[in-house]
Amino acid sequence: MPPRGAPPEVAPETEARLLFRRGFLLHAEAAGAEGSEWRRLRAGWRCLRLADLVLWLHPEAEVAVERHGADFTVLIGEAWFVGPPRGRSPCAVLSLTAGPALETALGELSGRFAVIARRGTETAVYNDPFGSRTVCYRAIVPHAVASHSELLALAFSGDLDPDVAQFRTSRLWATLPVLLLPGDVTAFRDVFLLVPNNAFLLETGRTRRYWPRQAPAATSFEDFAIACDAYFEAMAQALSGRPVWLSITGGFDSRLLLAALDRFGVAFKTVTWRKLNFKPWEERPVAEISRRLGRPHFVVDDSNDQPSEIAVVGARNGGRRTHRPHPSVSGMGRLLADDPRSVFVRGVGGEAIRGYFHNKPGRMAALSVEEMVRTYSISIPAAENDALAFVTAAFADFWQRGNYADPAAHALDPNDLFYWEHRLGSWAAESLNSMDPACRNLIGYNSRRLAEIAYGLPPGERLGGGLFVRLIARYRPDLADIPIQ
Repeated sequence: MPPRGAPPEVAPETEARLLFRRGFLLHAEAAGAEGSEWRRLRAGWRCLRLADLVLWLHPEAEVAVERHGADFTVLIGEAWFVGPPRGRSPCAVLSLTAGPALETALGELSGRFAVIARRGTETAVYNDPFGSRTVCYRAIVPHAVASHSELLALAFSGDLDPDVAQFRTSRLWATLPVLLLPGDVTAFRDVFLLVPNNAFLLETGRTRRYWPRQAPAATSFEDFAIACDAYFEAMAQALSGRPVWLSITGGFDSRLLLAALDRFGVAFKTVTWRKLNFKPWEERPVAEISRRLGRPHFVVDDSNDQPSEIAVVGARNGGRRTHRPHPSVSGMGRLLADDPRSVFVRGVGGEAIRGYFHNKPGRMAALSVEEMVRTYSISIPAAENDALAFVTAAFADFWQRGNYADPAAHALDPNDLFYWEHRLGSWAAESLNSMDPACRNLIGYNSRRLAEIAYGLPPGERLGGGLFVRLIARYRPDLADIPIQ
C-alpha cells in the first residue's frame, strides 16, 4: 500500500481509458504520427479520414461531420446556439458558411468544442469562444493539432522543453497565485496552445486572429439581462435530461449559475471543494445557499479524497506532469465517475465578463508585451533574472502567435482581452482537461455574445460584483442577500 497521500500507480487499462479522454489528434496522412507510446494508446481510438488528413478520436469523443464536395466541417465536443432558433445542428450551420460568416457563427455557440473547417486549400482549426476545449498545435513541420499537449508530444516523439522545466523550479513559479505558464507555451518543445479568438492554419502552421473586429457598441443592463436569459435558457435546454452538478462557493460566479439554472428548471446537485482556494469566511454563505436551494449537497476535501488513479491521469491531461495530482479530481471521480452522462458545470469565465484585472495591482495600462510581463510577474523577486528573461521571451512569442499587433485586438480593453485569452485560454482550459478523467465538465460562462454586450456597459455598471448581484436577484432574490466578501 502506498502511504496516505502518495500518488498511486496507474493500471494500464485505466490509462488507456482516461488518458486524453474525449480528445483528438489531427495530422496529414503523409506525415504519420508514429511515437511508440502513441501507437499503443491509439489501438482503442477511432480513425476518421478527411481527404488528405487523418483524425484520431478518443472512444468517448463526440464528433459531427458535414461534407460539401471537397470541403468539410468537423465539430468535436458539444456545442449549442445561445440564441434562437434553437435545435439547429451547429455543425450543419457552420458547414454552410465560410470566412467571416463562419467565424461569426462560431461566436453564437457555447459548449466545449473544437472545429476543423476545410475551405478550398485551407484547413482552419478553431476552439470555442473562451478556449475551454484546448487546441494545441505543433509549430514545426509536420504541423499537427491535438486536444492535449502531451498527446502531440507522444505522437511525434517530442521532448519536454528544458526552459519550461527550469522555470518551474524558480521562486517566481512558487509565488504565483495561479500556476499558469507565461503566454501560450506548454511543457513540450514546439507545442503551443491556440490562443482563443485565433484560428490555426494547418497547411502553413500559422495563426490568424478573427475576433474582435470592432469596439463594443454601447449597451444597457436590460440588454445584458435579456442576453443572459437567452444564454442560460439555451444551457438549460442543452443539459436537459442529464445529471447536472454545480459548485457552491462564497463568490459571485457560482451563485449566478446556481440561481439562473434553478430559474430555468435544471435539476442539479451541488458540491463544494474545501481544498481549492476555499476561505474560512465562505463556510456560512455556502451553508446558507445550500439550505435555501434545498438540493443534495456534497463536500470534496483531502479528509475524504486522496490522490487516485483518476487524479494522476488528470495531472497528465492538464499538461502538468510535474504537478501533484489534486484531491478535488479524486473527489469528483468518487461522486461522478460511475455515470458518464453526468456533467459538472463550473462557475468559471464570469470574471472575463465582469472584469478581473481592473481592480488588481497588475491592471494593464496598454496592450503590449511589457504590460503582459508586468501583469504576469508582478510578484517576481528582484533576483530572479533568469525567470524574468524566460517570461519576457515567452510573452514576446505569445504576442506574435496571438496576433496582438492586429489593430482589431486593440478594440477591447487590454485587461479584458488578456484575462480572457491568457488566464481562461490556458490555466482554466487545462484545469478542465485535468478534471476530464473524473467527469465531463464545462465552464459556466462561455459566450462571446455575453462578453460583447457586457463590454458595452458603462464601467460603473459592469466592473466588480454588482452586475452579477443584480442578475442573481433577477433569478433568485433570496440568494442575492447572502453576503459576499
